[in-house]
Amino acid sequence: MKLSFLDFQGNFGDRVAVIDTLLIHSCYHPGLQSAKVKDCFDIIAECGCSVHYIIDEDGQVYCTLPDEYKAYHAGRGMLPFMLDARDRINEFSIGIEVLGFYDDPNYEFTHAALLSLRSLIKRLREKFPIQYVLGHHQTSPSRKRDPGRIIW
Repeated sequence: MKLSFLDFQGNFGDRVAVIDTLLIHSCYHPGLQSAKVKDCFDIIAECGCSVHYIIDEDGQVYCTLPDEYKAYHAGRGMLPFMLDARDRINEFSIGIEVLGFYDDPNYEFTHAALLSLRSLIKRLREKFPIQYVLGHHQTSPSRKRDPGRIIW
């Protein structure tokens, strides 16, 4: 997995909790004809959000914010576990966007993107005491449908 860095200047904060959750998203915009890293990056910044990583369809991984900072990627939601229903997910999670069209039932996430996602998850598990790897739809089921049919 090759890691590149993008110079993010959007919304982020100081992290005060231990990172133990990875939250997977799928970045796309209905008005776009294709998924591009620059478009995803711009959409996230324009809406006042942020994310730690973006994975391109070709498998390239871009770090947009160091893990040590809190990204604003989760919105309202909570962990879906009876014994662990914490909210304020941004405080203890890392956000990963995978480029793709989760609303298109015929869209298949690329093999290269899925391999990079798995490699990134492995790397982050080695770095942090990760307990959960979840899709955004699992923490906000009434609001979100992403990342769609990604299997990690």
